[in-house]
Amino acid sequence: MGAYGNTSQASKSPSSYALVMSPNGGEGITQDSVVEIRWRAWSQAGDLSEVDIAYSTEGAAGTFHRMAQAEANDGSYLWYVDPAVFSESENYVLWIGATGAPETFALSDPGLPVPADISDSTFRVTGD
Repeated sequence: MGAYGNTSQASKSPSSYALVMSPNGGEGITQDSVVEIRWRAWSQAGDLSEVDIAYSTEGAAGTFHRMAQAEANDGSYLWYVDPAVFSESENYVLWIGATGAPETFALSDPGLPVPADISDSTFRVTGD
Protein backbone atom coordinates (compact mmCIF):
# COMPACT_ATOMS: atom_id res chain seq x y z
CA MET A 1 0.00 0.00 0.00
CA GLY A 2 2.82 2.47 0.65
CA ALA A 3 2.31 5.86 2.26
CA TYR A 4 -1.29 7.04 2.73
CA GLY A 5 -2.57 3.54 1.98
CA ASN A 6 -5.88 3.19 0.19
CA THR A 7 -6.18 6.93 -0.59
CA SER A 8 -5.68 8.93 -3.79
CA GLN A 9 -2.26 10.04 -2.41
CA ALA A 10 -1.10 6.44 -1.91
CA SER A 11 2.23 5.44 -3.39
CA LYS A 12 2.94 1.94 -4.58
CA SER A 13 5.20 -0.27 -2.49
CA PRO A 14 8.04 -1.97 -4.35
CA SER A 15 7.56 -5.64 -5.17
CA SER A 16 11.15 -6.24 -4.00
CA TYR A 17 14.08 -4.29 -2.64
CA ALA A 18 17.62 -4.54 -1.31
CA LEU A 19 19.30 -2.02 0.98
CA VAL A 20 22.95 -1.94 2.09
CA MET A 21 22.97 -0.76 5.70
CA SER A 22 26.63 -1.03 6.68
CA PRO A 23 29.28 -0.36 5.75
CA ASN A 24 27.44 2.22 3.70
CA GLY A 25 29.98 5.01 3.20
CA GLY A 26 32.51 6.99 5.17
CA GLU A 27 33.64 4.15 7.44
CA GLY A 28 37.25 3.22 8.04
CA ILE A 29 37.93 -0.51 8.22
CA THR A 30 41.20 -2.10 9.24
CA GLN A 31 42.66 -5.07 7.43
CA ASP A 32 42.88 -8.27 9.49
CA SER A 33 39.63 -7.43 11.28
CA VAL A 34 36.11 -8.85 11.20
CA VAL A 35 33.37 -6.47 10.10
CA GLU A 36 29.65 -7.12 10.13
CA ILE A 37 28.03 -6.39 6.77
CA ARG A 38 24.35 -5.58 7.29
CA TRP A 39 21.52 -5.32 4.78
CA ARG A 40 17.80 -5.72 4.25
CA ALA A 41 16.36 -7.50 1.22
CA TRP A 42 12.80 -8.56 0.56
CA SER A 43 10.63 -9.86 -2.25
CA GLN A 44 6.85 -9.94 -2.28
CA ALA A 45 7.07 -13.23 -4.17
CA GLY A 46 9.03 -14.71 -1.26
CA ASP A 47 11.84 -15.94 -3.51
CA LEU A 48 14.70 -13.98 -1.94
CA SER A 49 16.08 -16.47 0.57
CA GLU A 50 19.71 -15.93 -0.51
CA VAL A 51 21.86 -12.98 -1.57
CA ASP A 52 25.26 -12.43 -3.15
CA ILE A 53 27.72 -9.90 -1.74
CA ALA A 54 30.36 -8.20 -3.88
CA TYR A 55 32.84 -5.34 -3.52
CA SER A 56 34.72 -2.86 -5.67
CA THR A 57 37.95 -1.10 -4.67
CA GLU A 58 37.39 1.48 -7.43
CA GLY A 59 34.05 2.96 -6.43
CA ALA A 60 30.72 2.30 -8.12
CA ALA A 61 32.22 2.65 -11.61
CA GLY A 62 34.81 -0.07 -10.95
CA THR A 63 34.81 -3.83 -11.30
CA PHE A 64 32.93 -5.70 -8.57
CA HIS A 65 34.27 -8.99 -7.18
CA ARG A 66 31.92 -11.47 -5.54
CA MET A 67 32.94 -12.23 -1.93
CA ALA A 68 29.96 -14.36 -0.89
CA GLN A 69 27.54 -16.35 -3.01
CA ALA A 70 24.12 -17.67 -2.01
CA GLU A 71 24.50 -16.26 1.51
CA ALA A 72 21.42 -16.68 3.71
CA ASN A 73 19.27 -13.56 3.50
CA ASP A 74 19.38 -13.03 7.25
CA GLY A 75 20.68 -9.45 7.08
CA SER A 76 24.17 -10.11 8.44
CA TYR A 77 27.49 -11.45 7.14
CA LEU A 78 30.77 -11.48 9.07
CA TRP A 79 33.51 -10.30 6.69
CA TYR A 80 37.09 -11.18 7.54
CA VAL A 81 39.12 -8.41 5.90
CA ASP A 82 42.05 -10.62 4.93
CA PRO A 83 45.00 -8.39 3.91
CA ALA A 84 46.02 -11.01 1.32
CA VAL A 85 42.67 -10.56 -0.45
CA PHE A 86 41.42 -7.06 0.38
CA SER A 87 43.97 -4.39 -0.55
CA GLU A 88 44.12 -0.93 0.95
CA SER A 89 41.84 1.53 -0.84
CA GLU A 90 39.73 4.57 -0.04
CA ASN A 91 37.17 3.65 -2.71
CA TYR A 92 35.49 0.45 -1.49
CA VAL A 93 31.81 0.01 -2.36
CA LEU A 94 29.58 -2.97 -1.49
CA TRP A 95 26.95 -4.54 -3.74
CA ILE A 96 24.26 -6.79 -2.25
CA GLY A 97 21.61 -8.41 -4.38
CA ALA A 98 19.66 -11.48 -5.32
CA THR A 99 21.88 -14.49 -5.84
CA GLY A 100 23.20 -15.14 -9.33
CA ALA A 101 25.84 -12.42 -9.68
CA PRO A 102 28.88 -13.38 -11.77
CA GLU A 103 32.30 -13.68 -10.12
CA THR A 104 33.27 -10.24 -11.50
CA PHE A 105 30.97 -7.62 -13.01
CA ALA A 106 30.31 -3.94 -13.62
CA LEU A 107 27.07 -2.21 -12.66
CA SER A 108 26.50 -1.52 -16.36
CA ASP A 109 26.53 -5.25 -17.24
CA PRO A 110 23.16 -6.48 -18.53
CA GLY A 111 21.25 -9.16 -16.67
CA LEU A 112 22.48 -8.54 -13.12
CA PRO A 113 20.19 -10.03 -10.47
CA VAL A 114 17.51 -7.81 -8.94
CA PRO A 115 16.81 -6.49 -6.46
CA ALA A 116 20.23 -5.09 -5.62
CA ASP A 117 21.78 -2.08 -3.89
CA ILE A 118 25.23 -0.56 -3.45
CA SER A 119 26.78 1.48 -0.64
CA ASP A 120 25.63 5.10 -0.66
CA SER A 121 29.25 6.23 -0.73
CA THR A 122 32.78 4.83 -0.59
CA PHE A 123 34.53 3.59 2.54
CA ARG A 124 38.20 2.84 3.17
CA VAL A 125 40.19 -0.22 4.08
CA THR A 126 43.56 0.49 5.64
CA GLY A 127 46.44 -1.51 7.04
CA ASP A 128 46.61 0.43 10.33
